[in-house]
Amino acid sequence: MIKLTDLLKEIQSSPKALLLAGAPGAGKGSILNNLGLDNIKTLNVDDTIIALSKEMGFTLDQKQADADDRSKYAQAMAQATQKLKKEQLPNIISNRESFILDGTSASSKQTSELKSQLELAGYEVMMLYVYTDLTTSLTRNQERFIKSKGQDRSLNPNIVLRTWNEVTKNFNTYKQMFGNNFIIYS
Repeated sequence: MIKLTDLLKEIQSSPKALLLAGAPGAGKGSILNNLGLDNIKTLNVDDTIIALSKEMGFTLDQKQADADDRSKYAQAMAQATQKLKKEQLPNIISNRESFILDGTSASSKQTSELKSQLELAGYEVMMLYVYTDLTTSLTRNQERFIKSKGQDRSLNPNIVLRTWNEVTKNFNTYKQMFGNNFIIYS
């Protein structure tokens, strides 16, 4: 059996892209930490949002946020997404670097477009789909802010529910889209 880490570490002429899919609290970050892939660049909009929270002065505990904090968080999410799309991904692609995109992949349309863009640029593209049930996703999200001592975000439960529904709905789409390059972890 071929290990995911072996696939990602192998040196070939084509760069690799690993797209993560899974609801908030599914365990995507924990899995990455356990794989020992520190030498592969990981992109995550949460990193930019966390940095912007200090700059813009909003709480990362979005489940307890007031209207002003939620608005600032939404602005930070938009900025982080633009940074990813307009700066980070184009730089990595132009340098032909292998990378991991740690996100939810809630939008099958955006994921399909990114996959096509990467394949046109010569990337071998894989997806790691991390599944967890809704209760676990909500519970982990609820506990994330406290466990991190305020250093990680915790989303409004409605956002977790909506994202969980979208990611779960996309399972068969992604399984078909990625074929043999689709890995399931639950």
